[in-house]
Amino acid sequence: MEYSNNKKCLIIYLGNAYSEKTLNYSKEYMYSVDLRDNKSNHIDNIYAPLISMGYNVETLMLTNKHKYSDLFLDMFSAYNFEYNEFTDDELKNLYGLYWMRTPQGWGPGIFKAGARLLKVKDEIPKTYDLYVIIRADCLFKKSLIQMDVDYDKINYLFPETDNQFFTHNREFYLDNHGDELIFFREYLRVNGITLNIIPQKYFNMVSSYLWMEHMSLYFMQRDLYPIFSWKDDVHFICGTEKAYVTDPNFCENPIYTFNKKIYSS
Repeated sequence: MEYSNNKKCLIIYLGNAYSEKTLNYSKEYMYSVDLRDNKSNHIDNIYAPLISMGYNVETLMLTNKHKYSDLFLDMFSAYNFEYNEFTDDELKNLYGLYWMRTPQGWGPGIFKAGARLLKVKDEIPKTYDLYVIIRADCLFKKSLIQMDVDYDKINYLFPETDNQFFTHNREFYLDNHGDELIFFREYLRVNGITLNIIPQKYFNMVSSYLWMEHMSLYFMQRDLYPIFSWKDDVHFICGTEKAYVTDPNFCENPIYTFNKKIYSS
């Protein structure tokens, strides 16, 4: 990769930047998150490496709306693009569209975070050389420089598997599915919006599909092949030899953990 001093990168924050005692997706516990607790980690591991590679780095905040939203915009000198949160009816429509397209019932993840890319009233500029999607509650274990990134391709972190592979049901799942990669082989299930690194030529396409979270790669391949092929256009930062789950409570991965304050149920 050649370094230059006139490249531009847009970091887009998605997910939950601030919340107090929110019920987790499986309704097993309450948690709180605050992006301010993660800022220095993101500066050291994502922003600084990009700047060292010659990128002029800017930020767009498309997280949940919360009482510190304006403060967070100032803290990151982020663009204040206008977008609305999803109504219950809009979310039902997204789920309805998903289930209509996937009668097999494959688990999609949570649509709201990635779908905020579709809610921006002013179009996100396509003038950046690189777009980096960050889930706001991540803490990165290593620097971008230390990650195996292909800056010419769409970068996902890793193939995704079912969390049951890392619970007391592991033997049952191995007996019935063979190994953790079964879901990737069958329908290209991938890690969602935790960290995605996307060159300019792919951003319009990827941003239109990220609302499907773990199924985004499958639908891009299904809808756009042979113009798009995951084998030619996608790179996995952690490789494709092992599958993990998004939630590090089930299985550690090499790139990140979540920074949440957990409250016992």
